[in-house]
Amino acid sequence: MKYSLRNTLVALVLLSPLGLLAQSAPNITLPFFDDFSYPASVPSSSYWEKKTDAVVTRARAHKAPTVGVLTLDAAAANGLLHKNATTAAFQADIAASLPIVVEAGQDSLYLSFQFQPGGDAEAPARGDSLLVDFYDPDLAQWVNVWGAIYLAQRGRVEQFFRNTPRWVKSIVQKHETPQRHFFKAHIPVRDRRFVKTGFRFRFRNLASIIHDNTAPGRTANSSQWHVDLVYLNAHRTLNDTIVPDVACTEPLQTAFTEYSAVPYDSFYEYVQNRNTDPAETLGMQYENMGRNTNNVRRFFTIEDLTKKVTEQFYNGGNVNITPFKSESYQRTVSFPWSELAGSEVNVRIRGILQTDKNPKNAPFRWNDTVQTFLRCTDEYAYDNGEPTSGYGIVGVGAERAAVAMRFRPLKPTAIKAVRIWFNPIGDLKSRKRFRLCFWQDANGVPGNKVYEQLVTPPREESEVGRFYEIALTTPITFKNAYFVGWEQLSADMINIAYDAHTPFKATIYSRTSAQWQKSKVDGALMFRLVCGGEGKDPELPTSACMPAIPESEVFPNPAQDQIYVKTAEEVANIALYSVQGVLVREGLPSNTYVGIAELPRGIYLVRITYRNGIQDTKKLIVR
Repeated sequence: MKYSLRNTLVALVLLSPLGLLAQSAPNITLPFFDDFSYPASVPSSSYWEKKTDAVVTRARAHKAPTVGVLTLDAAAANGLLHKNATTAAFQADIAASLPIVVEAGQDSLYLSFQFQPGGDAEAPARGDSLLVDFYDPDLAQWVNVWGAIYLAQRGRVEQFFRNTPRWVKSIVQKHETPQRHFFKAHIPVRDRRFVKTGFRFRFRNLASIIHDNTAPGRTANSSQWHVDLVYLNAHRTLNDTIVPDVACTEPLQTAFTEYSAVPYDSFYEYVQNRNTDPAETLGMQYENMGRNTNNVRRFFTIEDLTKKVTEQFYNGGNVNITPFKSESYQRTVSFPWSELAGSEVNVRIRGILQTDKNPKNAPFRWNDTVQTFLRCTDEYAYDNGEPTSGYGIVGVGAERAAVAMRFRPLKPTAIKAVRIWFNPIGDLKSRKRFRLCFWQDANGVPGNKVYEQLVTPPREESEVGRFYEIALTTPITFKNAYFVGWEQLSADMINIAYDAHTPFKATIYSRTSAQWQKSKVDGALMFRLVCGGEGKDPELPTSACMPAIPESEVFPNPAQDQIYVKTAEEVANIALYSVQGVLVREGLPSNTYVGIAELPRGIYLVRITYRNGIQDTKKLIVR
C-alpha cells in the first residue's frame, strides 16, 4: 500500500506592502489582522514574536481562505522533529503576538480566526490539540482560553472555551471531510484582567508522532493545524465573524503549464510551448469577505528582474464586488519573452488589487497581491519548492517497489545530476539506500530500465529539508523522454518530498509487482533534473549500475552441524537453496552460528541479499 506522510515549508506566492513589513513598533494598535499572505516562511515580526517554531506555508492546507496560512505541527522551524517529540501528546509549536494596545474597559473585543486540522498534510491524532492562550499583563501569566480537538472517526471538530465568562463551554462542528475544511473560531475577550494595554494572545499545539519500528521512514512531521484570517478588534458582536476585506484567494494563473522551471538554454522552447490558446492570459481569483460592496481596481505587472526588458503594466479597470462574492479575472497580455533568452531568466509576475486608501484598513492590504516567479537556471522541475507531504511505499511488495516520474526535454541536452528533497525523519541514520533509476518512455508508461545507480541518501541534519544533489556517475544524453525515480531495497519508505499544490502536474507511476500503476494523487515529486553539457546514451549494464559485491565467507565448508555466514555489510536476507533452485530455508542470521544438522547431505547454494540490494551466492557442501 502507499503511505502518504505529510510535511515541510518554503515560500511562494504573495506579496505584502513594504510599509507594513517595516513596521516594528513595540505595541500594536487595533485592528490586529494577519492572514499570512506575505512572501516569507515565518510569521511577520511586525505582529509576532520572532522566536517561534510555527511556520507560514502555502502547500499544506486544503483550499485555504487566502493563500498563506500559519501551520503548527510536530516539527521545529528548521523542519526537524522537536527534540521532545514522542508518540504521546507533547508541547510543540508556539506563535505569540507582540503586545497590543487595548484600552482598559474596552468593550466588545473578540478574537476570530479559521482553522483546519491536517488539510493536505498529516492530520492531528486523537490526543492532539490546537490551543489559544491570553496574556495577563499584571500577573505576567499566560491563561488558556480555547482549545480544539479533531475526531477523525466521528467526522467532527470540538471547540472548548475556558476563562470566557457568560460564554458557551463547547461547540461541536461536523463536516463530511473535516480534515479538508476550515472551521471558524470566535473567542470573546471578557475577563477584565486581559482588557488592558499589553494584552497578547498565542497559538500553540500539542502534537504526537507516528512511530513504526518496521518502517522508520514514516516517523516524520505530523499532527498539523493550519490557521488563517486571525482578526482581533473591538466593537464586534457575538455573531460578527466576518473579516471586512477583499482578498486574493488563489495563486496567480499563468500561461506556462508544463514545468515550473527549465534550463535557461531551453527557455525559448519553453515560451513556444506555453498555453497560448486562444491568447496568452494571466488570471487571479479574489473574494469580498465583508458585508459592504467594494470598488476594486485590478491590474497585472510583468517585471524582468535582470532589467533586459522594462516592466510591463496591464490595467484591468475598476469594478464593484458585492458582499461575499467570489470573482475570477483574466487579462490577455503580450510580453517580449524572446528578448529574455540568455544566461539568466528571472521574471516576477504579479496580480494586484487596489481598494480604498483609508489608513485604518491598512492591515487588510497584505493579501491584495499575488505573485509568482519565472526563473531559469540549470534544471527541469515540476514542483514549486514547498513540500506538502512525504511520498513513499510500505507494505506488501515494498522491498522491491519502484516509483517513476516522467520528464521530456524541450531540446537535446545531457542530465548531469538529480536533485531530491529528502524530508526529515526521526532517525536520519535509518534511511535506507536505494537505486536511482531511469526508464525508457514506452508510450507514456515506464519501459525498459536503461540506467541505475546505487545511492546513499543524506543522513545529516544539514542535508535534509532542502534539495540534495546526486551527481550521475555517467552523464546521460537527454533527447527523448525518460521516467526517473527509484527502486527500493527494503520495505521502509524513503520519504521523498511531494508537492500536491503545484499547477504543473507530473505523470507518476509506481510498482510493487510486475505491473506499473499510475498514481491517483495530483502534484509532483520534488525530483529535479540538472542538465547541461554532453552525455552518453544510457544502456544497461554499465559500471555505474554494478556496484562491487561485498566480501563474505561461509564456513566451515564442507559443514556438518552448523555454518557461519561472515560479512561486514548490512544484510537483508540469507537464504539456502538446493542446487535445483528450491528454497530450503530463509531468514538465516549473519555473523553467528546456525544449525544445519537436519539437512541431507549434498550441495547447496547460500544466497546473501544485502540491504543495498546486491546479492551474492556461495556454494556450500553438507556432509
